[in-house]
Amino acid sequence: MPTIGEPSEREPYEPDVGAPGDWECIERELGFEDFDPRRREQLWHRLRSPFRVYFKPNEPPDLRVANFTRALKRLERDVEGLRNDLTFSWTDEDDGRLRGIYETAASDEEIEDRVNALSLKRVAKYTTRAPFANFNDNEAFAWSVDKLLPEGERVALVTILDKLMADVDTHRQQLGKEKGGQRQDWRFDMTIDALARIYHDITRRAPGVSRIQTRPGGPFFRFVKASFQVFAPDRLSGDEALVKRISKVLREKRRRAAHSN
Repeated sequence: MPTIGEPSEREPYEPDVGAPGDWECIERELGFEDFDPRRREQLWHRLRSPFRVYFKPNEPPDLRVANFTRALKRLERDVEGLRNDLTFSWTDEDDGRLRGIYETAASDEEIEDRVNALSLKRVAKYTTRAPFANFNDNEAFAWSVDKLLPEGERVALVTILDKLMADVDTHRQQLGKEKGGQRQDWRFDMTIDALARIYHDITRRAPGVSRIQTRPGGPFFRFVKASFQVFAPDRLSGDEALVKRISKVLREKRRRAAHSN
């Protein structure tokens, strides 16, 4: 009779995780013919452990440079949009530009031309940064920002956003170049390796894969597939892809075993 060892670490049991059919498949391929709630709980803990270890670690995910590049671009766009909204009501009327025009212009005609040019520039800037097409909506937006965030708080928040923008740019430069080729999904492989040990411990049979006509199959393949469907369904991408990864992991296990002997 197959037995299930107690897992080294415990966590709250979630009996509703996974479809009943998947659990029936898991237990059937492990050699259990009847339903035992206590055994199901023990099995849940035993199988949950490798998925928790390899798919939810406290370390950066294994992603491509392109993934981070797109993420940083999105973050940069969001930060820039928020900064634009917070500073939309700020004006540069007191920046000395008008005073400089009056102090340096040689004639009334030059004053008029330069003031008009400055006004057109400000209108263009307003139009570009305006969150709404309607003038009254923009006025209400500016009033709301001023009311909810006093100038001192806005200045402090914009300073933080400026630093975040600079940090995003620095991090982007540190990413380096994208490396081509298919990335090794070591988390997936290590989970299959752990499932192979569990399968052997319980059934005392060597894990393997086979084919029924042209379709991949075998008890270990069905056990692995059902386990992933319970604990990490989003990581599955088809039977052929799964059987290739299982075969790769099992070949590596055999190679290590031969080398150790």
